[in-house]
Formats: sequence, structure tokens, C-alpha cells
Amino acid sequence: MPRVALVTPHVTLHDAVCNDVFGMSEALGRRGREARIYAADWTVSETQMKVWPVSRIRDFLRSTEDTLIYHHSMGWETGCDLLADLNCRKILRYHNVTPPSFFSGWSEEYESVCRAGREQLSATVRSGCDAYLSASEYNMAELIAEGAPASRRMRPSESAESGVLDAGLMTHGLPDANAGASLCATRSNGALNGVIPRTVPTGKRFVYP
Repeated sequence: MPRVALVTPHVTLHDAVCNDVFGMSEALGRRGREARIYAADWTVSETQMKVWPVSRIRDFLRSTEDTLIYHHSMGWETGCDLLADLNCRKILRYHNVTPPSFFSGWSEEYESVCRAGREQLSATVRSGCDAYLSASEYNMAELIAEGAPASRRMRPSESAESGVLDAGLMTHGLPDANAGASLCATRSNGALNGVIPRTVPTGKRFVYP
């Protein structure tokens, strides 16, 4: 059975992007799919939430039928490289990027990461993904402006509402996870039955090369 890699720069708690990643992982697992979460660093231990170093993702995605789901929310060259280089199915999950001006005069690091995220949006959209999924209609408008093909776009209203209901999946009040669950349902070609958990355990930060 094809494998699925859920990729994000960082995995931490109480974060909307990570909640979406956890929701997708849970939904895919209940469907019997082999799914792994990959990141550059994380704050959960292996016994709490298994996360693999992104440097090892090519050992996991070996078939053209496997799927990479990249969660774009900040600047990350590694994510752009994976979309461009991996020979498998690719899905862009766009969460929007905070305007860099929001951090002006407060954090140069955050300002730089956000600026890079905005600059990399065009490259991620034009990387030839098999599907484009946004966390809101506003975010979808940005994908459209960057040239996301109409035939490959999945609108939040379609995926989060009717998609989840059609899949028989419940959620615990995490709006971002709704659309993620629908994505899993759509790409798994079958019904999903289960519950996306509201929270995950806490832990220490781990960083791998």
C-alpha cells in the first residue's frame, strides 16, 4: 500500500499547523495507511508522538505511488527542495504565512522566516503538485493568484464540510484538522471512520541533522 509522509518544519504543541498534521496522521492511521510525520525538529518524545527527521524521508518515499503532503506556513528551503526533487505524488497544504511586518522591530528571526515563506509561495505552487489544499478561502485565493491549476484545487468549504461528513469522520473542534481529514478521505479512496484528537502529549525538543 502506498505510503504517506506528512512534512512540516517544526512539530510542537498547541499549534494550528501541527494540529492539522496530527489530524491527518490520525485519520490515515485509522484507514490503515502507513503515514509518518517528518520535521527538522520537534518537542515531543518518541513515546508521545513519533516524528522522523526529514533528512531520512527519501528512505520512506520510495515509490511513485507514495505521497508527500507538505504543510507550508513559513520559509523552509528543505520543503521547497522536496517538492521539486521527490518522484512521488505531492500535495501542498497551505496555511498562509504571517506578514513579516508583523514582527518588524520585535524579532528579526521571525521577520526573516516569514519573508522567506512569502517569497517561497510561488515556487511551492508552481512545483507541479497533484493537489492544492488551503486552510481557508482567503488562503485559496492566494494559491489561485500564484497559478494553482483549477483542476487540482480543493476548496476548504468542499473539503472541511461535505468532505468530512461524507467520510463519516468527526472532529473535536479543530477547524484546521477538518480539511486535513477530508484530504485523507479523498486521497485514500475510501471512507474514514474515527475521531481527530484535540491535543497531543508534551515533551522536549529534538533536533536531527
